[in-house]
Amino acid sequence: MGNKMLHKLVLLVTMLAIASAIASSAPVRMQLMHTDAGRGLTPRELLHRMAQRSRARAERLLSEGASVPVTPGKLDASGAPDTEYLAHFAIGTPAQPVQLTLDSGSDLIWTQCQRCISCFNQPCLPLTV
Repeated sequence: MGNKMLHKLVLLVTMLAIASAIASSAPVRMQLMHTDAGRGLTPRELLHRMAQRSRARAERLLSEGASVPVTPGKLDASGAPDTEYLAHFAIGTPAQPVQLTLDSGSDLIWTQCQRCISCFNQPCLPLTV
């Protein structure tokens, strides 16, 4: 299961880089970073946190069902802590640095497009551009 997810993640990042390079004719580079990187955690703590994120994802998916309505302008950030990988990227001209949340379970990449003044709690990502 983990191997398939890693394969999807690598494929997603590669497709994004190729599409961007074709559009701009310039090289694309991203720094892919694990969400627990630089925290000084032991291997046991890393495994425990990974299991917690996995359980949280499963519980959220099972509780929400497949037909949850989407409300424009509303975003539940409670899922952000189960993000496994982040990519540091730049968008726009002039380039503005952002962190992308890579969702290896879908074809979506999430980032914030406007400054957030009075928004939801952002426990994992500082999504202010």
